Amino acid sequence: MYRTLPLVPFFLVLLTLCIATSALAENRVALVVGNSGYAESIHATAINDAQLMAKTLDALGFDVLLMFDCNKMALATAVSAFMQKISSGDLVFLYYSGHIAQVEGVNYLLPLRTTIETAQNVEDQAVDLGTIMFNIDMACPGKAIVVLESGQDNFLSQKEGIGI
Repeated sequence: MYRTLPLVPFFLVLLTLCIATSALAENRVALVVGNSGYAESIHATAINDAQLMAKTLDALGFDVLLMFDCNKMALATAVSAFMQKISSGDLVFLYYSGHIAQVEGVNYLLPLRTTIETAQNVEDQAVDLGTIMFNIDMACPGKAIVVLESGQDNFLSQKEGIGI
């Protein structure tokens, strides 16, 4: 029987190696989000994982914005504050632990307190990951690390056109 290893320690080692071998950046900026309190299902380790990631990033010299259990407004505000902190030459790190949905090839970060019933209302209630990635790349091309840790249960599987 195979035993799976927790992903966070793996990513912490990978992150340490990447940072140690990368060129010095002007600034190191990180957004770390842990969403666990979903009404449909619990992502039990998200907050602990986010705290561990934030602590590690802080030790590596990152300016860390840490958020827990965000609704859409809080998540959008955190992303906006994060984007205002970064500039060309910065090393950027985005860590999200929580539910993610994909609709027609577009990935969305799912905040808490959403009532997604159809693929059409995902865009209204979730945050478009592609837009975040595009904005990061425009601000500091090629200097971003993105780690997405999503729940393995597919509570949206019964909803038409939505996948995790």
